[in-house]
Amino acid sequence: MIDAYALPLSGFRSICGNLGVSARTMQRRFRAAGLPPPDFWRLLARARGAVGALRSNVSLADVASDCGYSDQAHMTRETLRWFQQSPARIRRDVLACNLLSQPGLGNWTGEQISTK
Repeated sequence: MIDAYALPLSGFRSICGNLGVSARTMQRRFRAAGLPPPDFWRLLARARGAVGALRSNVSLADVASDCGYSDQAHMTRETLRWFQQSPARIRRDVLACNLLSQPGLGNWTGEQISTK
């Protein structure tokens, strides 16, 4: 389920529909497994997708737009929230870019994801 967020055009309701369960049932399953709610994973998947897009030479504003952020500042706030680094800094660090763009559970520890 969590890996499905890494796929293009994968919203929570469409994922639930593909799995044949209701949104509420899926939320209960996440809670029973001790995982953060589905929206956590959706936002993390979007941030990781944006980091993956930073590998290209596309402008940061275009990356933000392509990844569903309202603007470049919104993407910057989210990468700072999730990874404690700005998109420009992540773009310059190839290792961080590769690490932080991992889909799914990745390095889930219950803490914010960081390369520090």
